[in-house]
Amino acid sequence: MDFNIQKIYQLLPHRAPFLLIDKVVDCTPGISAVGIKNVTIDEPFFNGHFPTEPIFPGALTIESIAQTAAVMLAAKFISQMEKFVAEATVAATAIAEAKARAEAEAKGESEPDEQTKAAAKAKAEKEIKAIVEARMNGINVALPEGFELPEDFKSPAEHVGFLISTNLKFMRPIRPGDTMRIRVKLKGAMGPLTQIDSEVRVGNDLVAKGVIGLSERR
Repeated sequence: MDFNIQKIYQLLPHRAPFLLIDKVVDCTPGISAVGIKNVTIDEPFFNGHFPTEPIFPGALTIESIAQTAAVMLAAKFISQMEKFVAEATVAATAIAEAKARAEAEAKGESEPDEQTKAAAKAKAEKEIKAIVEARMNGINVALPEGFELPEDFKSPAEHVGFLISTNLKFMRPIRPGDTMRIRVKLKGAMGPLTQIDSEVRVGNDLVAKGVIGLSERR
């Protein structure tokens, strides 16, 4: 499973200049992922870090690892969203068909024809997908009449929590022009707390390695 920048926007609340990954590839939801970060000289922190020798800050290296791990963990909940789409489409379609049937009866007509039913289903599915897309982007929109979300429902982005611990070693500086390949893998989990093994490479060079701790937002 891969995530381009548009899909990352749906999974993380971060935005420029603090969105520190460009894409995520080879993601096995909740298990492992690889983040890609292209380091460019026009990033604002290079103005002061440092003017004569630009170096990607170590704290932002840690943040890029955390963001890659957050995508990996949030991706687990995409299936929850897909299940919601399927169930909501069925519910909304049934309601739309019932309205169409009532309208037909009021006109003294028989059951709606297959074309009318297909149109009702297509409209319901379009509405549900629009609602899901809005909610994935943090916009709270109304649900179709007669359908309610589970009380514990959250979009994937709403599961993204906080970086709570780091234990990393840095082998060499990261500079403008480098492409960071950030590999994360689940080490262990207990309740909302998760430990992540991580390493960052530039080409064949290992530039950082260690473990971070994350807490899921509840």
